[in-house]
Amino acid sequence: MKKVLASSLVLLFVAVISPLYAVDPTTSITAYAKTSDNLPVEGLSISISKTPFSDAGVTDAQGKYIFDLSSEGAGDYTVTISLSGSNYELVSGEQASKSVPVLENESKSVYFGVKEKTTPDPEDETTTISIPSEFYATGSKTTVLKDMSSDQLKSVSDFTLHKPGLAKIEYSGELDLSSTSIINKLKSLDQYVFIEIPGEVTVASDLVPELDAPATVTFEGLNFIQLSQGYTPQIMQDDQEAGGGVSNVSLINGDKISFDVDGFSTYAVRPTFEFEENEIETTETSYTLQGKIDDLDAQISIYINDESQDIEISINDNGEFEIPIELSEMENIVQILAVGVSEQTYSEVVKITNPNLEEAAPESSGMKISLTMIFGILLLAMAIGGGIGYYYYNRRQKTKLKKPAAKYDSRLLTPEERKTLSSETTQTRLDKKPDKQSNDAEEKQIPKL
Repeated sequence: MKKVLASSLVLLFVAVISPLYAVDPTTSITAYAKTSDNLPVEGLSISISKTPFSDAGVTDAQGKYIFDLSSEGAGDYTVTISLSGSNYELVSGEQASKSVPVLENESKSVYFGVKEKTTPDPEDETTTISIPSEFYATGSKTTVLKDMSSDQLKSVSDFTLHKPGLAKIEYSGELDLSSTSIINKLKSLDQYVFIEIPGEVTVASDLVPELDAPATVTFEGLNFIQLSQGYTPQIMQDDQEAGGGVSNVSLINGDKISFDVDGFSTYAVRPTFEFEENEIETTETSYTLQGKIDDLDAQISIYINDESQDIEISINDNGEFEIPIELSEMENIVQILAVGVSEQTYSEVVKITNPNLEEAAPESSGMKISLTMIFGILLLAMAIGGGIGYYYYNRRQKTKLKKPAAKYDSRLLTPEERKTLSSETTQTRLDKKPDKQSNDAEEKQIPKL
């Protein structure tokens, strides 16, 4: 009886406690990566997808990764293992992606069989580099990197980038091109190395420091000629005349210019003029200026005293050209401007003087005339104002003199004022003097007593 009671109590306890510790069913897929010896492999990338859902993770020490799909529910999921960058590969016959159907509140497992690599994988991203095809045009000397191993990429000798007919860059030392960063940038090299027009190259060395190294640059597809003895083509660095970082500049067969650089930015060749002299004196009213230029493909334009001239300048095969100039002033400043094939510009100034011609009026002469006119108008206004003032002054003085003389101190008057005052006083007295004839008549009319 006691045994039956005890059993009943145990069953009752389990019935009460079990709901408290029950685990809710979930929808999940567990992916495993194991070797043929059933050993787990840690650190391999696993991903799962079902449109539009996707997720990814890395296998743990047990070689597994669990995808909780409670929020996604049932469906057909694709689970994929990625071995890129690892020292493992799939065993023979194994697939990298597998379809796993799962029901609501169902947990499933998927296994991937892997093994350690025995030979380098030719498709491994760390040992395969693809440079944009534009660097591999017909006749290109660009170094082929795609078949190099990781160790070979750590020390690439004589690395070359070449676009035939434009430019070639030949690095003189060894470059380390093994990092993931430079490998990714080499795949889009055209965004960091610009070889687009003849006579110019740019390497964005701040973005690809691995390519900021000593090299020999060769411009191709040019049409240059040798000027006088000792001539050297002028190389520009970042639109300034290159300094000590550029050396061994030379013209090769007229269509190539070669030079060495210590590092990279933007390099270009600019045209150069030669004139017999830059200050010329003549007595003629016209003059033909003769010069020579090294870039036969350059475009030349002329300015005389800062005014553009509509003159077409032709350059012959020897680089010689002539500029007809009509002299209109005693001193004529001629500016010759050339835009080279590399779009770099260069100018020279030649002064041609003819003492028989009149010197040009200064540009500010019109302003001076205007100021003179204004000054004259001011003087005229002052004169008119003075005249009016003088008229009213005299009128006021005369008005004062017409007042009774008693109010004036004659010692303070000028001779002219005293004379005026005297005549007016006399006239006043005459006006007040009785008429003698009238008085006599009046006396005659009075009877005598």
